[in-house]
Amino acid sequence: MAFPLSQVDDETPGLDFVAGGDWPMLDLGEVDELISDLSAHLAKLRAARTQLACLVSGGTGETAAALDRTWMYDDRYGTRHTVTCPSWCTTDHTFEMKGRPHPADVHHQMYGAVASAEYTEAYEEYESWQVLCAHLAVSPDSTVSPAYRVPHVLVEVAADMYTRPMGPDQLAEFIEAVAGQLEELRAMHPRLTAARAEWAARNDTTADAEAA
Repeated sequence: MAFPLSQVDDETPGLDFVAGGDWPMLDLGEVDELISDLSAHLAKLRAARTQLACLVSGGTGETAAALDRTWMYDDRYGTRHTVTCPSWCTTDHTFEMKGRPHPADVHHQMYGAVASAEYTEAYEEYESWQVLCAHLAVSPDSTVSPAYRVPHVLVEVAADMYTRPMGPDQLAEFIEAVAGQLEELRAMHPRLTAARAEWAARNDTTADAEAA
């Protein structure tokens, strides 16, 4: 995996990289991409090595599982970061590993089940939107608020309308508030049924009178 720098006459300097027997000349952006790819590969190689060591030694593999969630990225300032995802994180971090994100933009998330309801901002233009969709998240280097730097839950109450980041106590209070509104909806159901029956009986009486 040799990589000599080279320049032909007055052309732009590049890096010759031996790969598959070829010697392609890489420009600066391609070198950055190569470093990112190799960093991710190296993290996986280290994790595989640890898993192998656990198998050989008869260990539990807990350390290997942690390293299997470990990856690296270079931020926009050129600083290398090593990150270990929480056990619950389901985020695909390919973009961060290949890009050069700001540390504040690195999130760990797990989305809950999706529910939808139809509603509208204009009459007769109904659309299906997600409602009460929760996700567990943490942004270790958030610049917005310390509340985002610890595991928290955000609930998308309606389309693009989110709660504050909630801890266990705040989430419990939110659940109780939603549960109270569900009871109100349940109470409204028999009222609607009765109102429909009254409306139907009144219309039937009017129709009979008109027919007579």
